[in-house]
Amino acid sequence: MADYANAEFQRILSNPGNEIISDSLKERLRPVSQPIVLFLSFDDDNFECSLDSFCVSDDLTSISISLNNEAALSLLSKKAFVIKCEIADLDISSSSVSSYNCFKYDSDTYILELEMLSKEVLSD
Repeated sequence: MADYANAEFQRILSNPGNEIISDSLKERLRPVSQPIVLFLSFDDDNFECSLDSFCVSDDLTSISISLNNEAALSLLSKKAFVIKCEIADLDISSSSVSSYNCFKYDSDTYILELEMLSKEVLSD
């Protein structure tokens, strides 16, 4: 315990300007990486979205994306849509989606969860 106290005391004294930041706060202040951008398109309307999560198995792929209110409203219309991401060579049409779920994440963000067969989504 004395070693920990001594190390902590040395850390406090070595801080320039007596700015003390905990290790957990340092981790939270790390630079945020750039999101993976996806484009959700309905006929003439295009929306920029970001990848939230994904899961790939032998026979099923699921993907979650963050989108805004306007894009969520377009989903309610049940119009045909396409989701593309050039970086990931991803091209998903609504006809290949077996099911989707959309829920509100915060005041102006929704999460769209899609499930489709892997072979229809991933290119070899």
